[in-house]
Amino acid sequence: MRKANSQDYREFRTLFEVHEPALLPEFDEEVKTSAPLEVFMWLESFRTTRKELWESLDPLLTDFFYFNL
Repeated sequence: MRKANSQDYREFRTLFEVHEPALLPEFDEEVKTSAPLEVFMWLESFRTTRKELWESLDPLLTDFFYFNL
């Protein structure tokens, strides 16, 4: 997901733009500086804090986890 043109990056970024645009800089930084497992855990942290975002991310997280870890 570290490449700006990757399909995963675009899909996740689009969901952030729709649901939590204020988190985009944090998302970009997390993707640039963290290992895939750390990115996954950061995204997973939205399960309880940002329910609408979490529900939109959830279907993508399984694929991201299995294909990137």
